[in-house]
Formats: sequence, structure tokens, C-alpha cells
Amino acid sequence: MSIMAHRAKVMPWRTFRFNECVCSPYNADFDGDEMNIHLPQTQEARAEALALMGVQNNLITSKNGEPIVAATQDFLTSAWLLTQRDTFLTKDKIANIAMYFGKAAESLELPPPTVMKPVQLWTGKQLISLMLRPSHKST
Repeated sequence: MSIMAHRAKVMPWRTFRFNECVCSPYNADFDGDEMNIHLPQTQEARAEALALMGVQNNLITSKNGEPIVAATQDFLTSAWLLTQRDTFLTKDKIANIAMYFGKAAESLELPPPTVMKPVQLWTGKQLISLMLRPSHKST
């Protein structure tokens, strides 16, 4: 998998960026790697590229079914830190983080706080659970 289709968003500077979870298909390791970008010109070509080479359609290798897109580095470290026993979040902090959940934040059901007094506090584990299932209606 050395070629995949991504959705582009124009940003400043003369570089392109992508999520570090998709580095392994490109064998990218941030040591000065050079990459090329090819842009499909027609709407039909764009649709075909996303259908055949879109990241969401190529999460595992065709060779042996192993995942090629996975959480790495900062994602794993932050998840580990959030699940530590001494990680607590205030209502303001957990609400600010939940705003980044996208459409899921619209039907968000905050669990009851773990600590009630002197200040209501939620654990990092509750935040991870909230990310995985933002409401009881989620499937």
C-alpha cells in the first residue's frame, strides 16, 4: 500500500500533512522522507480513488489481514495517561474535550461524576468510555 486516497484541506505552507496513524502504509518515519501527491482531475476519478484507495477502505493488508492503519505514539501515550488511577477531569475540561467528538457531541450523555465533593470530578477512564460510546442510543 504505497498509494492511498485522502481528502485534502488547503492549509498554509508548502507541505502536506496527514494523520500519523496512516504512516505505516507509506513507510514514513519522519526522518526527511519525500512524498509525491497526485490529484485526480475529474469528479469520476475522485470518486473512484476514494472507493478503491480510500483510507477507510484499506485498513488491513490484503496479504494477511493485519491492520496497517493503527494508533501509534501520541495516541497510545495519551490513552495510557488518561486511564491512570490519578487522572481526574473537571466538568469544564471533560465538556471541552467532548466538543471535539463531532456529531456525537450533540447527543452526549455525561456519566455521573466519580467524585462528588468538594468538586465534581470525572476519571480519564470515563472520558475514554465516552469517546467509544457517547450515549446509550449509540450502536
